[in-house]
Amino acid sequence: MFVTFKTYAFDVPLATAARQAGLSPKALDRLRHRILGAGIPWPKDQPRAQFALALRALAEACRVSQRIAEEVVEYVAQERRA
Repeated sequence: MFVTFKTYAFDVPLATAARQAGLSPKALDRLRHRILGAGIPWPKDQPRAQFALALRALAEACRVSQRIAEEVVEYVAQERRA
């Protein structure tokens, strides 16, 4: 979640954000597959979509409404533009 947020909110490349968080590219890929599943396509050059996917997975794991997850994505988008 943090890595995708950092990528989206601060225009940091995903690999850089992962490395700064102590994750190797292989570890990040394993984590992504574990959280999202192997069949979910990963939008490589779309930080907002990556953040939204990670947030939806977190919302599902915490049994939080997907609507609330979308509101968070929109809030971050508005703050990013400000």
